[in-house]
Amino acid sequence: MLKTLSIKNFAVIEDLFVDFSKGLSILTGETGAGKSIIIDAISLLMGKRANYDLIRTNSKKSTISGEFLVKSRYVIEFLADYGIEVDQYLIIDRTLYQEGRSNIRLNGILTPLNVIKEVAPYLVDIHSQHDSTSFLRKKSHEDLLDSFIKGNHQETLIEYKKNFSELKKVKKILLEFESNNNDSLLEIYQFQLDEIENANISEEEENSLIEEKKIISNAQKIKDSVDTCVKNLTGNSNILDLLYEVKEEVSSLSEFKSDFNEMSSEVSDIYFRLEDLATQISASSFDSYHEVSIDDIESRLYEIQRLKMKYGGTFESLYASRDEMQIKVDDILNKDIKLKEYQISIDNLSKKCQQLAMKLTETRKKQSIILEKQIKEYLDLLYLSSCDIKFNITPTADFSTHGLDFIELHVKTNVGDTFKPLSKVVSGGELSRIMLSIKAVLMRNYDISTVVFDEIDTGVSGKVSTSFGELMKIISKDTQVLTITHIPNVAVLADNHYQVSKSSKENKTITDLKLLDYDEKVLEIASMISSEEISVESIEYAKKMLS
Repeated sequence: MLKTLSIKNFAVIEDLFVDFSKGLSILTGETGAGKSIIIDAISLLMGKRANYDLIRTNSKKSTISGEFLVKSRYVIEFLADYGIEVDQYLIIDRTLYQEGRSNIRLNGILTPLNVIKEVAPYLVDIHSQHDSTSFLRKKSHEDLLDSFIKGNHQETLIEYKKNFSELKKVKKILLEFESNNNDSLLEIYQFQLDEIENANISEEEENSLIEEKKIISNAQKIKDSVDTCVKNLTGNSNILDLLYEVKEEVSSLSEFKSDFNEMSSEVSDIYFRLEDLATQISASSFDSYHEVSIDDIESRLYEIQRLKMKYGGTFESLYASRDEMQIKVDDILNKDIKLKEYQISIDNLSKKCQQLAMKLTETRKKQSIILEKQIKEYLDLLYLSSCDIKFNITPTADFSTHGLDFIELHVKTNVGDTFKPLSKVVSGGELSRIMLSIKAVLMRNYDISTVVFDEIDTGVSGKVSTSFGELMKIISKDTQVLTITHIPNVAVLADNHYQVSKSSKENKTITDLKLLDYDEKVLEIASMISSEEISVESIEYAKKMLS
C-alpha cells in the first residue's frame, strides 16, 4: 500500500506531500490541474522510463519519493538478495537530473532499474484509458489467463520457457554451424588459438615484469640506499660495533644483579638479528637486472597488454577465448559427431517442451472456464448482462513463448450472437467495462497492494458510471485504490477525496493536492455536477448523493 508520496520540482508540481490511506481514494480537479502528473510520478517510482522534459523549469533536478507498506513475501525475499532489508516499509526515491540521468534508491540503497521493475507489479498496478486498447492485442490475452492461474502452473510455465529458450538457442547454433564456411572459420579459430598459446603469457609473468621494470628504473637509487645501509651497519663507527659494546656491558652487569640477565639476552638477540640483516643487505645485488634491458621488458609487457585487449581486456577473458577457440576447432574437426549431438539435444528439448506445453494447455482450458465465470459476474454488475466472454484456445503448429496455444479473447455482446474476437466486436464503452471486470477478478486473485485507475471511466455515464464506482469500491475492500475521475457518481463513493488544484504564484504555476472534509467535498461534487457556476440546487444534489 502506498502510504506517502512526495514530489518536488516535477512538471507543474513545485513541492507536494500527501498521506494516502487504505480504501478508495478519489482524485478530482479541473483538466490540466496536474492529476495525471501525480500518476506519472508514481509510474517513475515503479521504474518507468524518465522524461527529463518534466523537470520543472529553472530546477536542476526532480525528486520523487514514495513509502510503501509491503506484505508480499516475494518482494521482501527478492530485495533481501540485493542487500535491501524491508521491515514492512519500503521507501523508493527517484531523482531526475537536467543533464539527462537519473538514479533510484530503495531504502537508501542505490539500485539498478531492473530490480524495481521486478517488484513493481507487486506494489502498484496502474491502468489508464490506453490500457483498455491494449486488451485488443492478442498477446496480452495469454498473459491475462496465465496470471490468473496459480499453483504449479507458474512453475510449469517457467520450466517450459527455460527449455524453449534453450531449444531456440541450440537450433540457432545448429543452423549457423551448418551454413558456415567451416574451412575458413577453422583457419581463423586456429590462428587465434595459436596466437594465444604461442605467446605463453600469464598474470604471474606480467606482475614479475612490472616489478622488474620498477627495479631497473630505480637501480641507482636502490644501490645508493643499500650502500648507505651497509656503511652504517658495518663501516667505521658503525651501529653493530656500538651495539656489540652495549651487549658486552649489559652482560657484565648481570654478574652483579640478576635483573640484567633478561636485558642481556634481549640485547644479544637484537645484535645477532641485526648482524644477520647486515649480511643479507650486503649480499643484495641488483647487477643481474642489468642483463635484461628495459626495452625488452617494455616490449614483452606491450605484447601481453595487446593480447589482453584483443581478447576481452583481462587474463580471465583471454583464457576463456582460448578455451572457446579450442572448442570451436574441435567441433569443426569433428563436424559429423557435433551435428549428431546438436540434433539429439534438439530432439530431447523438443520432447520436453511438448510434455510441458500439453500440461499448460490442459490447465489453461480448465482454469479459463473458472475465469470466464468470475468475469461474467462483474460484467453483470456493469450492465453488460447480455455479454459473454470466452478465452478461445487453439493449438499452434510450432512452439512459442507460451507453449502450443494461441489464446484470444472472444466475446458476444448480445443474446443469440456467436463469439467473435474482442477487437472486432466491442465499442469503447464496452471495452472499458470488460477491462475493469477482468482487472477486478485478477486483483482478487493476485497479490497487489495498490491499484491506480487513471480516468478509465471516460466515455461512460449514468448508471453505468455508478457501477464503475461500485466495482472500484468492491476492489478497495482488499486493495488500496487510487482513482482519477471526472464523474460525480464515482467521486461520491470515495473513502478519501482529494482535490487537485492549480494556481499562479510569483509568475509560477503551482499544483496542490488537498484532502477534503465533508463541506469541501460537497462543493467539489457540486462543481462537477454544474457546467457553470455552483448553484444552490447543485449543492443540495451533491449532499443527496453523498448521503
